[in-house]
Amino acid sequence: MWRSACGTVDRIYQDQSTIILITDEKKRVLLITWKDRTQVYRNGKRVKELDLKEGSHLCLHYRAPMFGERWATKIVLNDTKSEGGKTGEGQSGLVAQGSGN
Repeated sequence: MWRSACGTVDRIYQDQSTIILITDEKKRVLLITWKDRTQVYRNGKRVKELDLKEGSHLCLHYRAPMFGERWATKIVLNDTKSEGGKTGEGQSGLVAQGSGN
């Protein structure tokens, strides 16, 4: 099943290629793995390397199979500040396109 979520990075486990994300809407905790084939975008442009920091805001598409781990197919990062003053506001429109839900 394909899903999407936006939230704040709580923890990063580089050795396991895993992040813990606190979602914006329901404040749920998601454990998400990224792989070599995960597409990463920063400020609307594709980048080769995932450079995350705890506290960063991001939006992502992820695959949630019935059995096994959730893994990110697309991660969207935005370093610029919006008019509201929060990093990452307005990203959900980028992620929602083509989600198939």
